[in-house]
Amino acid sequence: MNCVLTVSQTRYLVNSSTSRHGYLNIRLIQDEYDELRNRLQTFEAKNEPINLLDYNKCPQSPVWTIIRQGLDFFRISPKYVFRVIPIEINVRHASIVVRELRFEIGKSEQKPSEHDEKKYKTALAFLAGDAAMCVHFWPGRGMNSGMKAAMALARNIVRTCTSKNSINIRKPLRFLDFLDYEGFMSRLRAREQQGRSLRVLVDPIDKSVEESYSYAHLGNCYKKYTKKLIRKLKEIRDRLEKLDGWPHHSSPISDEQLEYASNRIAPHAVAQLSLANPWPTREMSGVEVLVENTFPYDLRNAFLVPVTASLDLKRAPSLMILYKHHVLWVTGDKQNEGIDILIKDIRNLQ
Repeated sequence: MNCVLTVSQTRYLVNSSTSRHGYLNIRLIQDEYDELRNRLQTFEAKNEPINLLDYNKCPQSPVWTIIRQGLDFFRISPKYVFRVIPIEINVRHASIVVRELRFEIGKSEQKPSEHDEKKYKTALAFLAGDAAMCVHFWPGRGMNSGMKAAMALARNIVRTCTSKNSINIRKPLRFLDFLDYEGFMSRLRAREQQGRSLRVLVDPIDKSVEESYSYAHLGNCYKKYTKKLIRKLKEIRDRLEKLDGWPHHSSPISDEQLEYASNRIAPHAVAQLSLANPWPTREMSGVEVLVENTFPYDLRNAFLVPVTASLDLKRAPSLMILYKHHVLWVTGDKQNEGIDILIKDIRNLQ
């Protein structure tokens, strides 16, 4: 059900796991983002936890209402929310991921003279993961991109330092040896940033949010927005259930469940979700950039893990040392003759 509700619009996004931990991501316009930061600064100044059930601290202001409506849409109780974090999306990338650095070595604290010859050393610096490029969290793929970059760089290093099934480390490494890694990162950036992140960035929600506040309170407009949202939910449900890899064929989603999802949220939330465009899943689909296409993994060129030969050594059997601990509990202020005899017996056993 959450998959259908998420794919049908681009205002709310739910990520959850089997451990019942999850995140409700919400796209905000600039005014809503500024209000949220101002509200959270009050909690940070007083060092107070966020409790959405406390309307004195979290009133029905626009931004808190947006959060509560998202929770109601996915049937998440506000009591499970313990943290709200504003995140500013900044999709950036490094134009060069391999750079040859040159730095001076052999510096001393003494003031160098004009006859001293400067010595330099070169080294390669590589970028991978978020240091190489940042993706939009809505389509995600941040961890996938980071793992692909790490695998590609590792295989490029192995290929550079391998010659005729033997390791031959050449110092220093050359920039020209990593042109394939530079090309791989260019293709990966084009696939993830331009093919996925850009699809969300070029589709802002400002217009749909502003329009929802203007007409959602009108009865005729509310009926129109409700019909449009339910129609979107049904279309997404039918399209997902036709997929061969859809894992929820055993629990089909009924029309009543979709109508209830629309009826349990406020009119302006219905208008926002009906006006927001659905996920551009078709535009994001396409051929993936695979590490194996640039750096194929050939087992014939892989080095075996060294195995130590079994040694037949005769060892003397180890001796088990047993320790006995005696605990004596003495109650009362006065000691009688029986307790004195018991203490002496224990001392003799030591």
